[in-house]
Amino acid sequence: MAAPISDRVSSLVSHPWNPAGTGSVDAAALESWVEEGLLRHRKAIEGLLAVEGQRTLENTLRAYDDAVAELGWSDL
Repeated sequence: MAAPISDRVSSLVSHPWNPAGTGSVDAAALESWVEEGLLRHRKAIEGLLAVEGQRTLENTLRAYDDAVAELGWSDL
């Protein structure tokens, strides 16, 4: 079973109010942070839709949960 999404991306995703780790944020940096999260979400959905063969908990629900989690990161 794959590691929970939080374990896999928490070190990759910065906080939206400090996306560069500098302690400050501007509109462009925040927009970029959101767009990167949405891109990860779209890739997770593409992975879900690309499943071939029989659907299982791992290849369907896990992929769905990952996609929802990615979308949640963009909405902090």
